[in-house]
Amino acid sequence: MPSRALPALVLLLAAPAVLAQAADDVPAQGPRYIVKDVTILDVEEDVQVTADVVRPTGVLVGEARRAGFEPMIDLRLDFREEIESSVDSVR
Repeated sequence: MPSRALPALVLLLAAPAVLAQAADDVPAQGPRYIVKDVTILDVEEDVQVTADVVRPTGVLVGEARRAGFEPMIDLRLDFREEIESSVDSVR
């Protein structure tokens, strides 16, 4: 059993060093692309450009209906019992 444990221990200890070396080989940034701000196409010959307007199929919803929810909190309009008990405690 000890003969099998030694190679496993060596592999376990060597793995972080191999992974660190592989991470050092990878460049820090990816490829860089340079894109011009403006592209000018000079068309000197007679060129006809045709295009079609493509519209989505479906119906445009003008206004959404407001959802109606029942109130989750009941507002109390009468605090008579609490007022009377507070008066009783002051007396």
